[in-house]
Amino acid sequence: MSLGISWGLSFSIMKIAVNSGGEPFSIAFWQAIISALTLLIIVLLKYGKLNIDRSNMPLIILLGFFGSALPCVLFYWTAKVLSAGLLSITVSFIPIITYLLAFILKLEIIST
Repeated sequence: MSLGISWGLSFSIMKIAVNSGGEPFSIAFWQAIISALTLLIIVLLKYGKLNIDRSNMPLIILLGFFGSALPCVLFYWTAKVLSAGLLSITVSFIPIITYLLAFILKLEIIST
């Protein structure tokens, strides 16, 4: 329940932050730092160390940029001109588009 509430409020909070003078890059930066530190603390408490192979770092950085940083900055940037409702609909629509593209490219089949 709390996850749904926090996800639903995130777009309204995004709109408030941008309309209050926040810059998309700085908001995205602080969001990423707080999230990364929270996850780091959880991993360290659970496993005692962060076990990442250094040879995977270029891929991790690339995925972090294109999968998290760039979309986050773009959403904050578009929050200046779009309503929070429209932003939430576009985010909800992404998995549907992904599945349709996978179906069209025959990467996914419908099973009965």
